[in-house]
Amino acid sequence: FAKSTIAKSYSGEHFPGGEALVSRMIYDIVGKRKLQNDVSADRIIITEHAGDGKFKEVTFLKKAWEKAKAKSVSTENGQNQADYGLELKFSEKKAGSSIQPHVALRILPKTEIALLSRTSKYDETPKRIFIASDKDMKKVRKALVVREILKLNRNPHIDGSLNEFHTGTKLVLPVIEKTRHFLLDLDVATAYHQSKYYYPILEKSLHQSFRSIEKEIENDNSSRQQ
Repeated sequence: FAKSTIAKSYSGEHFPGGEALVSRMIYDIVGKRKLQNDVSADRIIITEHAGDGKFKEVTFLKKAWEKAKAKSVSTENGQNQADYGLELKFSEKKAGSSIQPHVALRILPKTEIALLSRTSKYDETPKRIFIASDKDMKKVRKALVVREILKLNRNPHIDGSLNEFHTGTKLVLPVIEKTRHFLLDLDVATAYHQSKYYYPILEKSLHQSFRSIEKEIENDNSSRQQ
């Protein structure tokens, strides 16, 4: 069994759910060092595509978020009739234009965002970011820094490797100019999702892996009995 493909999946960089855990570890480092403070919310760019996938326009995330908040209507009692947030759905497809349209942007009621968030938190290949509060905007800024750190540290000790990521591991941190603009892409969506939902992702990955191990052991026992 130790030589089987399933057993090897628990070694180093292939540990189930390891990539999400590493993203979360780096996310926590970003928060403790307040590295997201160098990422200006005014300088986060979205390249938006239309329904047909073609390039639509370049906009700023903060502007889109303010538009969503402005759509929330208050009653005379000061209570909101409907609160709205953002859904950013990222695409892996390449468009035939000089500017790649990464995002389909929608303003949705927060009740719908809450439902979509619950149903998508186990996704292993996330393609969406949901923004329903200023805290979520801060998380996006952190996820941007996580992406930059992963880009600087692309090696078996960092990217997806749980067993090799330990105390004393050297982590190169980026120098971020406050005047720099950042483009949201699928890598940011992945870092955002994994950092936010690392526990359910790990839980699901381990459950699937344990089930595979049980089946492997059952098959092995059946073969021996025959």
